[in-house]
Amino acid sequence: MVTFPRLEVIAAVTVTLRSDEGSYGFDDALEIVTRASRALLQATGALEAPVTRQQLFPFYSFVDENDDGEVTEPLVVIFEDAYFGPSRADRHQVQRAERHLFAALSCDPVETYHHFKLEARRALQVSGHYEDAVLKAATACEVLIKHTSWYLTWEASRVLPADPCLTNASSGAEIFTSRPAALIGSVLAPRLRGSWDSKEPDAPIARWRNSVARLRNRVIHLGHRPTETEAAEALEVVDVLEKHVMDRLASAVSTYPRSALKLVHRDGLERRGQFNRRARAVWDSESLGDHLRAYLKWLETYDIEGAE
Repeated sequence: MVTFPRLEVIAAVTVTLRSDEGSYGFDDALEIVTRASRALLQATGALEAPVTRQQLFPFYSFVDENDDGEVTEPLVVIFEDAYFGPSRADRHQVQRAERHLFAALSCDPVETYHHFKLEARRALQVSGHYEDAVLKAATACEVLIKHTSWYLTWEASRVLPADPCLTNASSGAEIFTSRPAALIGSVLAPRLRGSWDSKEPDAPIARWRNSVARLRNRVIHLGHRPTETEAAEALEVVDVLEKHVMDRLASAVSTYPRSALKLVHRDGLERRGQFNRRARAVWDSESLGDHLRAYLKWLETYDIEGAE
């Protein structure tokens, strides 16, 4: 019997090994445990969070039985992904926390995006609310797509001497009532160029559409209950979409330096080798805080709350 100091066995599940499907049965066992915990919560009306993988210290063992009835335990596998709370913040993390605090006080949409992204991860890994994880992941993506589109449009129409993409990208009030998919086609793709293919299965936009946007619609309109796997995939795609948008913004820094500096930030541009002379000139001579305030004031002139 395997024992762990200060840890308690709360469930034991037996599943059949399915070697033909390449599964060792752990995911099947965990699914039984999580479903059983949810059923108990529903039956008792308890308000505790459902069981998740990160709340456990899971392990499973292989048990073989030969023709004579002898039972052996040839292997025990331990999953070391239990959640024991956060570690102490280091100096760099404290500095990032200060920036996030200032951004929140400034109503910075970048902080809003990171808020929903973190809430989605917390819903997945801590509380086990997979519906919340999917909805918050979808919200994070929508904030990212919309504010990137709007910030680019603001810079092009209110700051630059001439709009570099006037004939291709939306610049009127319709961008505030456009859905994220429409903004990708009408603003992000023509302004930032690069690949925004929604049909190639492994492309960032296709993954967002299939694993986040459509899953969100199934949850809201059909009452679909996403699995842990679906919720985890949605969270992964948030990172994929963020990287794609930030990479394209960095590549367009010479055309839209304020948008790139605001959304990718100087650190992100430097990591990508895109903190060029155009970006440095804006960084040294202009106030990004003033730009943010001007952008937020510009948004106030439109009925953003009425947008879907």
